[in-house]
Amino acid sequence: AAFCAQNRLAPQCITAAATLENGEQVFRVVEVMPKFPGGDAELLKFIAKNVKYPQESQDNGEQGRVICSFVVTKDGTLTNYKVLRGISPALDQEAVRVLQMMPRWTPGTQRGEPVAVKYTVPITFKLQ
Repeated sequence: AAFCAQNRLAPQCITAAATLENGEQVFRVVEVMPKFPGGDAELLKFIAKNVKYPQESQDNGEQGRVICSFVVTKDGTLTNYKVLRGISPALDQEAVRVLQMMPRWTPGTQRGEPVAVKYTVPITFKLQ
């Protein structure tokens, strides 16, 4: 379901992706997207610092990008971790493990109110 309203400054599209177990609506696009503490640069640093390349994956020459999604709830906690596009079970598990370690985010807002937002993050595994 999508709803688009024309605003004099810019069109605002509100896309409802799904609902959480508590019935809370989950959005894909909102006026203010959720933020990792410190912004995107800090998010990338956090991922780089905490990813541990599984030895089995290194030995098998597995590399590439694991695309994951999760929901940032109204209070900034993270839930509903999913691998959208994986590489191997070991790398997929590692990507989700790191995401589950993340601190609380600043929630996204729509019309000034905090809302649950689905967020997608790529995690790249590259052999040196």
